[in-house]
This record gives sequence, structure tokens and C-alpha cells, in this order.
Amino acid sequence: MPAAAFNLGVLLAGAGRVEDAEAVFRRAAAAGDVGAANNLGILLAETGRVEEAETVFRQAPAAGHVVRSPRSCSETTPAPWQTGS
Repeated sequence: MPAAAFNLGVLLAGAGRVEDAEAVFRRAAAAGDVGAANNLGILLAETGRVEEAETVFRQAPAAGHVVRSPRSCSETTPAPWQTGS
């Protein structure tokens, strides 16, 4: 289920349904999906909720996940929730 939830979150974010994407990413992250946790952190940061994003990124090592430098989607292309597409 985590892979399906991750994909659903990406789909929802792409459709501009940021709140729904956030909820799905949170559930998938809680189930151990590192990619969903990363996307949640990026979504939070890019919607101005930097402190929440920092918390998400800091929780990863505590859960035993490998942490890579988070890279904003906007460094290459705008994130779906930024363009409304």
C-alpha cells in the first residue's frame, strides 16, 4: 500500500489538491515510506511551512532512514502545487 499511497499523493499534488496530497503523504510516511516523507517535507517547505518541513526531515534519521539533502522541486521545475497544474 505505501507505493500506491505515494503515487496517489503525487497525483493529487499534480492536480493542485495540496491538502489531500499532504494527508496521503502523511499516512504513507507514517507507514514507513521514505519517499512520501521526503515529498511531504518538500510540499510543506514549498507552501511556506518550513518549520513543519524541518520536523519531517529531522524525524527520518530517528526512524532509521537514510537522509539525503532535500532538494526542492523548484530547483529544476516548479512543483505541481506551485503551478496549479
